[in-house]
Amino acid sequence: MTVASANGYTSYPNTSILTLGGTATGNVITGTISATNPPGSGFSQPLNVVKSGTSDWTLAGVFSSGTLTVNAGTLTLAGAGSYIGVTTVAGGTLIAGTNAPSNVNGAFGKSTSEVVLGVAGGNTNASILTGGAFTIGRIIRIPTTNNTDNAARVLTLGGNTAHSSIFSGNIFLGTTNNAGRGCTLTAASGGTVTFSGAIQNPTGMDLSTYTVTKAGPGTVVFTSNNTYTGATLVSAGTLEVTGASQATSSITFVSGGVLGFTLGSPVTASNAMVDLTGGQIKVTGTPTGPSHTLLTAFSITGTPALASPVPGYKLEIVGNQLKLNEAIAADPYTIWSGGAGFAADANGDSVKNGLAWVLGAPNPNANALGLLPTFDNTTDPDYFIFSYRRSDAANANSTIAAQYGSILTGWTNAIHDGTNIIITPSDNFYGASPGIDKVEVKIKRTLATGNKLFARLKVAVATP
Repeated sequence: MTVASANGYTSYPNTSILTLGGTATGNVITGTISATNPPGSGFSQPLNVVKSGTSDWTLAGVFSSGTLTVNAGTLTLAGAGSYIGVTTVAGGTLIAGTNAPSNVNGAFGKSTSEVVLGVAGGNTNASILTGGAFTIGRIIRIPTTNNTDNAARVLTLGGNTAHSSIFSGNIFLGTTNNAGRGCTLTAASGGTVTFSGAIQNPTGMDLSTYTVTKAGPGTVVFTSNNTYTGATLVSAGTLEVTGASQATSSITFVSGGVLGFTLGSPVTASNAMVDLTGGQIKVTGTPTGPSHTLLTAFSITGTPALASPVPGYKLEIVGNQLKLNEAIAADPYTIWSGGAGFAADANGDSVKNGLAWVLGAPNPNANALGLLPTFDNTTDPDYFIFSYRRSDAANANSTIAAQYGSILTGWTNAIHDGTNIIITPSDNFYGASPGIDKVEVKIKRTLATGNKLFARLKVAVATP
């Protein structure tokens, strides 16, 4: 149904009520919605709009009088209204089809009054959503009963399109001096909804337990210092928090939920017990240093997992902080040894761990006596032959030197020259997996003093 315009004609003390009901979809009023009072009347009576039934309606023109109440179905306000009455969403969904600033003509009229979401103690679900790239600048309050308010209603704020929209007004989760009440924050697939106004407890809030839930596949962003003290649950999509303090008591996840942070804008949630189980962490920005603090909380448990890899970095929990730290790969010796010292003798076989690694021992606990270098003084009449094993991993990450001398001090490195020193490696002589070579070092007998010559293998681990 398409209606050109609507006008209320009422005399004091009555008011006109325009009820938008039915079950059909696609209904629209294209023109103005206003009130006219009888000629000569000394009173100006408003026209109030009430949305009922399961139908959906769009007000494309200017609504200029009275109050607006949504009880059921869907109502989209696409005109820059000038009404100054209260906007109430007792049930159903109210969609901002244009900007809704405070005290300036907009989707929710020209007013500074609070927009009301839900009914205190009620069980009817209610939503306020953006229908595009719009900003809602009005204060929104969830009315609550005294002491406790555990009724089953679901109260939702967010967006239903793949656009970026903003709630810049403060959000009060309850009535002053009454109970606190949680809400659901949602964003459609491909959409981003930023809450730049503070989400907060009502003033004088009764002792209350409640949860603010991130739902929907899109992204919700917190940029304000939110002071609500209820729990936070990331049940779907992404909740990004940027450079602000959060008073929430806990942060938990439904499997697949994502919590996002921006490098250089760390978040403080001093009272929050954070359990990362089932969740993922999104990091925005390019890391430039060895460590970036993402979150400081009361406590952090669970295993942090990146939603997308950050090359060269990993997540770590350090005390009560979640950090993105540079991932320094362990050097091959450390991987082989499990952290045992290079100069230690893990199994007491008189072969130091570092030498056992070079010789190709499978681990530091394996006996390496049978792997030690050999010295041949008889095979070649012109050369002494010193032979040793050399693992590929050690050769790539350590300094390995065959040395000789006629006394046990002042050792000389054996350097291949083709005449006095001949060094011949045989690739994978002792096996290809892992690769272990044989290195034969031939030392000219004329280099010996007093017909004596000693040889040894000197190794040092390279630092990563």
